[in-house]
Amino acid sequence: KECDWSSDVCSSDLPLEQIRDDLTQAARGAAHDTPIRTVGPPELMAVAADGERLRRGLVHEIDEARAAREGLIQDAPLVAAMQAELMPRAIPATPGLRVSGMSMASQGGIAGDWGEVLASADGSTTLVIADVSGHDPLAGVLAVRVRSILRATLQAGATAPLAFEQAAAAMDDPAHFVTAMIVHIDPAAGPLQWCNAGHVPGLVVTAEKQGRRCDPTGPLLSRLGGTWTTQSCSFGPGDAFLRSEEHTSELQSHSFISYAVFCL
Repeated sequence: KECDWSSDVCSSDLPLEQIRDDLTQAARGAAHDTPIRTVGPPELMAVAADGERLRRGLVHEIDEARAAREGLIQDAPLVAAMQAELMPRAIPATPGLRVSGMSMASQGGIAGDWGEVLASADGSTTLVIADVSGHDPLAGVLAVRVRSILRATLQAGATAPLAFEQAAAAMDDPAHFVTAMIVHIDPAAGPLQWCNAGHVPGLVVTAEKQGRRCDPTGPLLSRLGGTWTTQSCSFGPGDAFLRSEEHTSELQSHSFISYAVFCL
């Protein structure tokens, strides 16, 4: 560069100021649409060109983020509908039993866990608790599908192992799986029956404060299929079945589901 030593002013000062101003405007502007001019000597032009490439990359990333946000807003009704479908329904009348449940969905994602109480005409009660891996929209779709299959199959009078077979047969996504537990209680008949597809065990506590774990009786539900069996234990007045689980997602968002069944 050529300098006038009497005034300490260099011929490259003006291009440098222009580049600095362009960078400032590009950084502060909401749209970041101020181009970085390539002026001055070669070394400054190279710096300006790098700054312009950085600005264009930033604008591209902002445009993609804006498009993704707009798409999410457009899909919000669908997400809300899936979340509403997975919310617990009102607990029906359960003769001889007192059933209570609580569920809290995670924020910022689709909770894949759900619980449901089904009352049969013969006076028996069936509790279904399940959890789909993941919190993405595909997990929500799978949760709605599996819940519908289990509900329809059980209400048609099928056994719990058959209901699990039907649900597994409808799974075609290798990236997701489902753990589930079906508990059937008939106060008139006595025993509590459960079928557990890789789910966290439930707990039966007797009136004498003795505990019995309802451990898995078959694999989790996936496209690989499997075989499930039913086990049973006594369940009389004063006994209780308990099932509670809490999840923490990658975003530190919590979901919680809990059910308790007391035999009167």
